[in-house]
Order: sequence, then C-alpha cells, then structure tokens
Amino acid sequence: MSEPGQLKTEHVEPADVEYAMPHAASETASESASAGQLSLGAQLASRREQLGWSVPDVASHLKLAPRQIDAIEADNYAALPTMVMTRGFIRSYAKLLGLDATALLATISPGVAAQPAANPIHSQLSTPFSESPFHLMGRSKFAYKWLAVLAVLLLLLAVAIRMDVVPGLQKAIQSLSEKSAASATDGGDSKAGLPAITELQAADAAANAALTAAPVAPVNGGAVPEAGVNVVPATTATNTVANAAAANPATASGGELVLNFRQDSWVEIKRADNTVLISRLVKAGSTESVDMSQPVNVIIGNLAGVDASLRGAPLDLKAGSKTNVARVTLK
Repeated sequence: MSEPGQLKTEHVEPADVEYAMPHAASETASESASAGQLSLGAQLASRREQLGWSVPDVASHLKLAPRQIDAIEADNYAALPTMVMTRGFIRSYAKLLGLDATALLATISPGVAAQPAANPIHSQLSTPFSESPFHLMGRSKFAYKWLAVLAVLLLLLAVAIRMDVVPGLQKAIQSLSEKSAASATDGGDSKAGLPAITELQAADAAANAALTAAPVAPVNGGAVPEAGVNVVPATTATNTVANAAAANPATASGGELVLNFRQDSWVEIKRADNTVLISRLVKAGSTESVDMSQPVNVIIGNLAGVDASLRGAPLDLKAGSKTNVARVTLK
C-alpha cells in the first residue's frame, strides 16, 4: 500500500482511460481521508492531474462547463445550481476518475448538504444554455419544447392577423360593390339619350330610301315603268327629303362628320360633356353623320374599314395611329 498522500504517477491519455477498479478508488479515497490533507474537491483535482487530464477534458467528458468543474474542485458549492445536482456532478466526476463516489459524498458536511440553493431561478436564467441543467436533459427534448412554443406563438400570430385582415377585406368588398352599383346607375342614365339618336338615324334611312325609289325621267318621253315596280312621285320624294333634312339639321347645314363603313366597325362618339351620340357596332355599307357644332371624341374600332369626311373634306383618321383603332378629338 502506498504512503498517505501519495498517488500513482502513471500518465494515461484521456481518450484511452478506462474507469479504475472500485476497490482501488476506495483505497485511495480512504487513504486521503485518513491523512486529512485533501478535501473532496482536492481529491478529485489530484486524481485528475494524476491521470494527466485538464479541466476542459473533464468538462467535455461530463458535458459540463469548465467553471463548474473548477467550482467542484474548489468545494465552492454555492456556485453550482443545487446540492441535488451538485451531488450528481460529483458522482459522475468520481466515476470518470475511478474513485468511490459514495465515500467522497460522505465527506460533505451535513450543513452544506442541507443548504438550499441561494437563488436557483436566477442561477438557471443567468447560466448559459451549455452550462444549465437543461443541457443534461438532452438537446433533442429541449429542441422539441422550443419548437412547440414556437408553433403556439405562430398560431397566435396567425389568429391575430386573421382578426385584423378579415374585417378590412369585408370593407373592401363592400366598397367595390357600392362602386359597381354606382357605375350601373350611371350607365343607365347615359343610355337614356339613345332613343333620340335612334329617331335621327331612322329619318336618315327614310331619306335614303326615298332617294333610291325616285323615278328616272324616260329618254323618249313615252317609256312606261316596268310592271311590279313601285314608283314614288317626284313630289313625294322631294317632300320626304325635305322632312329628313329638317330632322337632321347637321346634314342641312353641311357642318358634320360623315363616316362611311366599308366593313363592320365599333364606333363611339361623345360630346365634350360625355353625352353619348353613338356607341354601337355599325354594319358594313352604313353611313353615320354627326353634328359638329360642338367638339366630339371619336373612337373607331376597325379603322381600316371606315372612310371619314369632316365638313365635306376627306379626313385621315389613320394619322398618328399605330394600331387599327382610332382615338381622336374633332372640333
């Protein structure tokens, strides 16, 4: 048996150390205790140095912080979380070094063992995660708890956002509905002026029909109209034209815009005050005339199929238009 206070001098690398036999550890602890020279922490430190380990080596094996190892070796239990956990630290440390943990723990005075933690809550909150007792519970369990807390927070955030967004969305939908209703009302008012335009177009059509049906003077003076042909007297045709001219003062005055349609085309003509004069699809072969006593805005959809004249002069609607749609303002 070795002399009291003397330890083995062999050097063992940390990665290759096997736990020493319990009876050898018990012998070493008993000898140290009987000598009365080494405290619990000093015995642990002495054995660690005998094995050639550093404090970081032990901390890495036990998954503790180096400062916790220093506190154990200095018998500074106040710097550790609780005595229950401190006993667990010492037991793991002694087992790693091959010492008798029971004998070492028996050297702790009853007063120190019964002393409660000064402020365990503050200690846990101020201790880094890697040094806290939560680290001993396993990283996976702790990660799952944090994920659960994060999921609850995200759920609460989603509920709060939904409570704020849904009323705003309902208000937006209601506002759009009101605007649509107002637009429909305005459209109905605009279409109220269409009957007068239709009557004007009917008068033009009647005048054209009368001119087409007027008889042609016979060359020899004795020619008789063919059977089945309805001949309208010249006097009647003249009266019809006069009536049509009276119904369409723009045509009578000559200050008009005339559109001849060689192809079907959409046409919209408005006054400066947004009064709609024409807004429809005009068939090929039709002619439309518009009074130019006031400026008008003209939109023609099929520009290539429409010929225009303004106050008797040809009007080029294609000037400045890169597409087959004309948008011009005429005065």
